[in-house]
Amino acid sequence: SRPDGPRRTPKSHPAWRRSCALVAGHLYVRPHMGSRLATEAPDLAQTLSAAPEHVRYRAAVAAASEMGARLPEIRAELTGALESRDEAVAAALADRLDDEYFDLERRGDERYLRVFSCARAAMAVKFAIAGAADDSLYESIIAIDDVGAITRIAMEALRGEV
Repeated sequence: SRPDGPRRTPKSHPAWRRSCALVAGHLYVRPHMGSRLATEAPDLAQTLSAAPEHVRYRAAVAAASEMGARLPEIRAELTGALESRDEAVAAALADRLDDEYFDLERRGDERYLRVFSCARAAMAVKFAIAGAADDSLYESIIAIDDVGAITRIAMEALRGEV
């Protein structure tokens, strides 16, 4: 089962490495300024903050939908949660995948990073349904470790191109 406390990014994941620096032989974790999205995609965060709520939702759903294309093993579950707009379904999927990810990591099974990505995608869907577009987009970026792709998809949605 998952350890108590907030979800954590594995130390081998690129997002974790971007948030840290080695200073004089000591690990320094950079402080987060503003939203989590602003740490990964500041221009997207700024554009998103100026958009109306329904447009923010459209951007989050567009990016969360991309997760199904990138993670086919959970495509049906992600699509089902988005179509039903059932936050509880997405949250339950994220919890199940988090438990699996922690178990695989504990056993040293290298598949844990893929399951971690799936869990983040499920959280992206949950946040999209909840109307938390900034958190949804952040989780989408972490899920596939492709800030460029998520920024492009979200910006197209923000401009009404999707």
